[in-house]
Amino acid sequence: MSALHKPVGATIEWLQKQIERGKTDRIHFPDVSFSPKVMRFVLDHLNARNRKPRPGFIDRYALMMATPGRWLEPESEIKFGWDGKLNNGQTRLYAGIKAGRPVRFAVTFGCDPQAHGGNMPTANWSAKETLERAGIANPKVVSGVAKVLVNIEKGVPWSLKIVENDVLEAKGHELETAGIEADISAARSINGQLKKSRVSIRALAAAIHLIRTTSAHAGQLDDFIDKLTYGTNLTKKTDPILVLREGLRDQQWTDLKQAGAVVLAWNAVVQGKAGSVVKLTPGSEFPEVL
Repeated sequence: MSALHKPVGATIEWLQKQIERGKTDRIHFPDVSFSPKVMRFVLDHLNARNRKPRPGFIDRYALMMATPGRWLEPESEIKFGWDGKLNNGQTRLYAGIKAGRPVRFAVTFGCDPQAHGGNMPTANWSAKETLERAGIANPKVVSGVAKVLVNIEKGVPWSLKIVENDVLEAKGHELETAGIEADISAARSINGQLKKSRVSIRALAAAIHLIRTTSAHAGQLDDFIDKLTYGTNLTKKTDPILVLREGLRDQQWTDLKQAGAVVLAWNAVVQGKAGSVVKLTPGSEFPEVL
């Protein structure tokens, strides 16, 4: 809890009073504790314009809220329009109810009803801002990694597509919990050693994270990263890590193609194969991590 303020304990009566005030003024409370009863009241009576609830995100948020230290409070924000209806925060409120405990949020009343989270274009609220408001450390890079990974999961072919704010926020929390900072640090070290490289930090970190969290051979990852960073003991021209190093220096790859090239090189290493080609052909799917 911040030493600068005590959380406000929201009651239904308090909430109704602030909603009335929000019809003429914009009011912000940095730390408000919502009980499951109050969250249910909001969803039953004030939730008129949000999209259909998404059970997967509700379950994920609820697990984080129920696990000490995994949900950052009160950085996540709930907003109400000047018409008294919920602007955004529906998923978090459902999750709080499922978690079965009070959850603290920043709360703003008197917002523009047309800017509610359910329909607001991602372009109006940057990926960095989305994760910054969610309390994610290093939001600029983590949001980039999150976009790459979400696009890989969706099977998007080779150029990043827009990621919805709630999907991005959920992925950001997941990455932070999984220790994404170590993967970002590794990507920066590789980029620093590859002089005049064309490395995308977010794509490289995404590929490293994907390998670390999904590969059956992840125990070899530190050695792979070390060789990719420093080029040590790469004696054969067809060594897949050497080929990848040259590609990262010389090729103008998109984020997804770069991440795919890293995975292809990794797969070649664990299979003991030469890697004269570690780039993806047009129309190919993103490679499965071995």
